[in-house]
Amino acid sequence: MSDGGLMDAYHCLGLKPTSDLPTVEKAYRHMKALYSEEALATYGLFEEDERTRLLEEVEDAFSRLSAAAEELLRLPQAPRTVSSEPMLPLDDSTPPAAYLRLARENRGMTLKEIAQQTKIGTRYLAMIEEESYELLPAPVYLRGFVFDYARTVGVPAPEEVARRYLDRCRETLAQQD
Repeated sequence: MSDGGLMDAYHCLGLKPTSDLPTVEKAYRHMKALYSEEALATYGLFEEDERTRLLEEVEDAFSRLSAAAEELLRLPQAPRTVSSEPMLPLDDSTPPAAYLRLARENRGMTLKEIAQQTKIGTRYLAMIEEESYELLPAPVYLRGFVFDYARTVGVPAPEEVARRYLDRCRETLAQQD
C-alpha cells in the first residue's frame, strides 16, 4: 500500500500519521457515528447518497489503516546480533539519524524496546531515524527525544548527537521553504 493512500486514510479520519491503533479505532467509531442515519448533527447536511459515500470512505480508511497495522505486526523479526564493539563518536560525514540507527542495530535493540525504556512512541522513533522532520514535534521536544534515544542506545556524547540532529533538521526544513 502506498504511503499516499495511508496519508489519505489518516486525513479522512482526521488523524495525524503518528496516531496509534486505539486512536484510529476511536476516530473511526466517531466518524461512523457522525455520518450515521441517526446523527442529528449531520441529518440535514447531506443527501442520502452523499452520506453513504462518506461512510464508505470512513470504512475504507479504517480498513487501510487496520491492514497496515496488521502488516507491521506480521513482519519477521531479524535475528539479534549484538556488537561488543563500543560506538565510535559521531563524525562529520555521518548523518545523525543514520548514526542512531546504526547504534541501535549494533546493540540489537528494536524501536519498540527503545520506546518502552524512553516512553517515546515508536512512530516518533521511526520518524527520527527516517528524518521525517516535517512530522516531528517542536524542537524543544525533539531535542529531548533524540537525547533519550542516543543515551538509551549507548552512544558517546548524546547531547552532541541531539544538537547535530536539530541542526540538520533546521537546515533541511529551511531548504524546503
